[in-house]
Amino acid sequence: MPDGSDSGLSPLARRVLACMLAVPEGIKFTGKDLTDVMPEGPYRIQKALRELGATGHRTVRRLKKPNGQFYVEVEYHATPVETDDSPS
Repeated sequence: MPDGSDSGLSPLARRVLACMLAVPEGIKFTGKDLTDVMPEGPYRIQKALRELGATGHRTVRRLKKPNGQFYVEVEYHATPVETDDSPS
C-alpha cells in the first residue's frame, strides 16, 4: 500500500491482502480458493489470514438473515480498522 500502513505485515500477509483486495465486491472468494491460486500451502495461507485479522486488515462478522439462517461476512481493508466486537 502506498501509505505504508501495512509495513508491519509479513511479506506473505501483504501478498494475501493484495490478492483479496483485487477480488471484485460480490464475488465469493474463500481461503480455499486462495490456496488454489497461491503456491504457499494451506497452513501458511491460514497463518497469513490470522495475521491480517490480528492487525485489523481482515474483519469477520457473524450475521443472521431475517429467516433465522446465520452467515459469515468477511471484509479486507487496505488500512487497519478497529473492530467492534460488542453484540448488536
